[in-house]
Amino acid sequence: NYATVQVRGRASIMDDAAWLARQIRDLTASHENTRADPWAVSDAPERFIEAQLRGIVGIEIDITDIAGKWKVSQN
Repeated sequence: NYATVQVRGRASIMDDAAWLARQIRDLTASHENTRADPWAVSDAPERFIEAQLRGIVGIEIDITDIAGKWKVSQN
C-alpha cells in the first residue's frame, strides 16, 4: 500500500533563518496539535534550536505541476 505525490517546478534554496524557523515551528505544530500534551520547538533550549537550524537546508518550490498515485489493498 502506498500513496505518492510528484511535484514539478522551480526550486529555490531558502537561507533566511527566520523563514526556516517559521517553517519548522509550523510543521512541528501541525504534527503535535492532536496530542494531549503537544511539544513545541520553543520547549527546547535556544542554543539547541539554533544548532539544529544550521543543519537544515530550506527549499521552496514554485509548483507548476503536481500528480498523485496510490495503490491501496488491490492485491
